[in-house]
Amino acid sequence: MIILNKDAPDFLKSAKYERVLDILLHSIFLNSGSEVVQGKDGTNTVLGTPTGSALLEFALRLGGHYDNICQHFEILEVWPFNSSTKRRSVLVALPEGGRRVFCTGAAEIILHECTKIICSNGDCVHLTMEQKRKVMDIINVFCCGTLRTLCLVFKDLDDSNECRVLDGDYTLIAVVGISDPVRPEVKSAVQTCLAAGITVRMVTGDNINAAKGIAKECGILTDDGLRAILLKQFLELMPKIQVAARSSPDDKCTLVTKLKSKFGEVIAITGDGTNDASALYAPDVGLAMGIAGKEVARERRAQMLS
Repeated sequence: MIILNKDAPDFLKSAKYERVLDILLHSIFLNSGSEVVQGKDGTNTVLGTPTGSALLEFALRLGGHYDNICQHFEILEVWPFNSSTKRRSVLVALPEGGRRVFCTGAAEIILHECTKIICSNGDCVHLTMEQKRKVMDIINVFCCGTLRTLCLVFKDLDDSNECRVLDGDYTLIAVVGISDPVRPEVKSAVQTCLAAGITVRMVTGDNINAAKGIAKECGILTDDGLRAILLKQFLELMPKIQVAARSSPDDKCTLVTKLKSKFGEVIAITGDGTNDASALYAPDVGLAMGIAGKEVARERRAQMLS
């Protein structure tokens, strides 16, 4: 397994890790919603989402050739990122025969579905419980450092296997930590809202430790009262909630509608993608940010922020 950091390109380019590097590049280039476009001057430009683009840029730093790899494999089926399953998957036909599923998703969720791990020589071996605990420790370190943490995994299928991307039995390739820094103006914006008597709540699909770190950095979280709660408890504690992590789009919508109907609060919500569509429709004011958010805003008649 690989722990990707800024020094990874140097040691992975060693001939010793050639097989590992190959499968890592395949998992990034073939399973991405972003793309690499080569200009007339030969320079590469990465287009797409911040997370997908960060992975592609890293793969290019590793010496990967995007077009060569994409042309070498036939993509049979794609499952775009889903906020419920917290993953993106792709099924490809291998040049030597057979099929392979690559999956990239929320680290602690995908790790739970892994039964094997790739060694430095490229062989796949059984993933022991002790190894899983060590990987989970690494994931927690990344998340506590406010990194968006992903697992890159794969599994092979023969022609008789039905492809079920949620059935697990994956082989762990790498754990990736991606920095998505908070904009400098966010903390002051939060403080302005609080000073005006506005309660600021953060509802995110990210890992709980990453959410806690970001919320503290922004001044949203004032204590460590985060814990797993059931729906009934969620409704009871709703007025006190400051941060909700690993939340689905339905969770976001529930929070908005219940705060309005049960507590009579006036709600404004910000979101930056299609996953926020239902929540943007429910509040008194919906603010859609970014390129993806603009399309949602048009559909939901929310305000758009560039």
